[in-house]
Amino acid sequence: MPRRIDRRQVVMTGTAAGLAAAAAPTSVFGQAPAMTTPGSSRPVVVASANGHRFRNGGDKTCVEAAFKAMVRRR
Repeated sequence: MPRRIDRRQVVMTGTAAGLAAAAAPTSVFGQAPAMTTPGSSRPVVVASANGHRFRNGGDKTCVEAAFKAMVRRR
C-alpha cells in the first residue's frame, strides 16, 4: 500500500520543482510556442445563456457586442 502524503510534503515538493525549473537554463525547454497569424483562426466568444438577453434597453446583447469588438480587432 502506498504511503500517505500530507499537505506539507506536497507544498515542499512543488516549491522544490518550481525552484529547479527557474534555475534551469532556457535552452532546456526548447523553442517558444508558435504564434498565430491574424488570418489563421476565427474569433470565438464564450458566454452563458444570459449573454443573449437584452439589458438596460439596449439594442445589442453582450455576445453581439463582444463578437463585433473581436471582429474589429482582426
